[in-house]
Amino acid sequence: MGKVHLLAAASVDNGRLRYRKPFVFAALKSQSKAEISERMSQIRAGAGGDDTALEKGLMKLLQGVPHVIQLYEVWHDTENVHTVMEYLQDDVIGLLNRIGVLEEETAQRVFVHTCLGLKALHDARFCHRDLSPENVMVTTDVRSQPLAKVIDFGMAARLPDDDKCLPGLRIPFGKMSYLSPEYFGKMPYDGRKNDIWALGCTLFTLTERKMLFEQPSLADPRFALLHANRHQELFNLSRSTNHNWHILPESDRRPPMSQALADLLAGLLQVNPDYRVASVDDILAHPWVSEHVAIARAEWEADNPDRAAAAAAAAAAGPPGGPAAGAAAAAAGGAGGRSPGDAPPS
Repeated sequence: MGKVHLLAAASVDNGRLRYRKPFVFAALKSQSKAEISERMSQIRAGAGGDDTALEKGLMKLLQGVPHVIQLYEVWHDTENVHTVMEYLQDDVIGLLNRIGVLEEETAQRVFVHTCLGLKALHDARFCHRDLSPENVMVTTDVRSQPLAKVIDFGMAARLPDDDKCLPGLRIPFGKMSYLSPEYFGKMPYDGRKNDIWALGCTLFTLTERKMLFEQPSLADPRFALLHANRHQELFNLSRSTNHNWHILPESDRRPPMSQALADLLAGLLQVNPDYRVASVDDILAHPWVSEHVAIARAEWEADNPDRAAAAAAAAAAGPPGGPAAGAAAAAAGGAGGRSPGDAPPS
């Protein structure tokens, strides 16, 4: 929602936008206050949607965190809210359209970065609720290697302090092909495991260049295979079809999916959340990704020594899900917690 423009004449100093050399690219997003007000009314009515104030509050909370989009500045005038943030080149769909099927090592790299960004959000005791390839942006780092970051926190929710399930929504929101079956079914859901299902769907798209299913319903034949625990059959079908699931000649089919990747996907895509991978930490320990985690962390520390030192100091001071997260949530207001006409965090 809103218009996004590219700023070329900008530099960043301690998270604030400056108009002087050296120049960097930044994205300017302008949103109508009238649209924000209407959306907040829908949220209060239980229909869900993007909460602008919550998104800005979470971006401030996660400032300096690797693999999360960075916020530079927020201001407003009489009609619009303006946000200047990090410019990122492509989302995963754009990357796949530009490159085609990714090499497995590239897919591993992008997926690990996505997991690390989501882990930061979960550690701050929020769940995303709209994770998808469109909300994972990919640019290049100083090594000309893919660098992925999680974006779009407007549909996030605070995780209950007692780790109980969140209540089902009257009208579930998000992208149908990435909704967990329990969330789609309007049932109480574990916010972390709901995100982990979406991670599984995103990983499938990342490695297979196609959507896993249209909707998480038994009316969808591919979801029905997941529901019947016939994951390997579905993965084999994927390798013998094109991006529209049309059968390919045998000579054009891809090699079978590696056992490690199939095992990880099967764990992420358990229809029963009780049997689904429990946490992002468990994903990062899986053999398909574990060796790439240390690489990603070492590269970020080498490229961002000051921020790495600050992050280490913050970690020593205490978990990010403590009072700081509570203060950020209060500042953001959460769904329905702030008057849409008020100034957002700046």
